[in-house]
Amino acid sequence: MKYFVITFITSLFICSCNLKTKENSFKNDIFLVNNGGCVYKDTIQIESVGNNLFKDKSGNLYFKTVDNSQEGKPMPLLISRLYNSCEGDSTYDLSRNIDSKTFRNLGYNQYKDKKNVFFYQEMLDGGNIIISGADAKTYTVIPHSFYGKDNANVYYQGHEIKIADPASFEGVFKIIETKNGFDTIFRYAKDSKYYYDGGDTCSKKIAEEY
Repeated sequence: MKYFVITFITSLFICSCNLKTKENSFKNDIFLVNNGGCVYKDTIQIESVGNNLFKDKSGNLYFKTVDNSQEGKPMPLLISRLYNSCEGDSTYDLSRNIDSKTFRNLGYNQYKDKKNVFFYQEMLDGGNIIISGADAKTYTVIPHSFYGKDNANVYYQGHEIKIADPASFEGVFKIIETKNGFDTIFRYAKDSKYYYDGGDTCSKKIAEEY
């Protein structure tokens, strides 16, 4: 199965442009824009089309994230390209791979449109989006978790768990005691054969014992 990733390359060079924004874009009108080979500062005119997607006057789509790589200096970051990790450095327009009219937020960083399922993986430099290859028509999110499943497969953070059984797969919500009281951990799950910690198998004791 192929995985398509919107990547953020923090070591790339920074360029500058001098365009003006509309009032209905960000309050801070300067963004970082990742264009699949150059991360640059810009003031692109954009409008929200919903679900973290923005569109410029030419119809190009951007996915809005935040770059927190510089402590105390968060910068809004717009992603314009899809990076195909299975094809070397090949990149694709975000606009051609996301249908903005049907794109919606499923919760827990999971999105889908009429054709594809996406997972947004949050990171300091903005993170990435994975096109998982899941069946958009049957895909559902396991409640309160980064797991999801379609009729044929189970996914964690956009990656398929090949041995998991979608018919019996469910979340295991582990409660732990912290210095501030109690907290619930949502990264565990189980099916008819195995227990899971994220995308890996684990023992029942690890998954369920408080």
